[in-house]
Amino acid sequence: LWWNAAISIVKESPAGGFGAGSTRGQLARVEERLPQHLGAGIDGFISIDPHSTIGATAIEQGLVGLALLFGTALTAAWVSIRAVLRDLRHTGPLAAWCVIGAVAVVHTLQFSPWMTALGSILVLQTLWIARPLKPITPHN
Repeated sequence: LWWNAAISIVKESPAGGFGAGSTRGQLARVEERLPQHLGAGIDGFISIDPHSTIGATAIEQGLVGLALLFGTALTAAWVSIRAVLRDLRHTGPLAAWCVIGAVAVVHTLQFSPWMTALGSILVLQTLWIARPLKPITPHN
């Protein structure tokens, strides 16, 4: 239901979304229109979380935000793949990005403080492995 609600909300403002922090209010607005047998009126039904990073980003930032999200994800994947091809010891960040990508489909990562912290650490680690390596010489 939350994914369907997210899709209907995004259709109302596809380009720029409704702004940061608007997910809960937008889901509540859509929930009011649902018939009771689909969950309307049940305590706890209204959620700030459409259970998808893609859905939450689309609601709040629209297609522009989704383009930035996917651009960032593809860049991280590309950097991680290049690092693995350069040195197999860098498989950790690539595996972590794959897990985060899979989880992001069914969970809203940016609404979880622990995932935000882990994601920040992973970004820093990815930037670290992306730096050019200096050749090892006897003088180093």
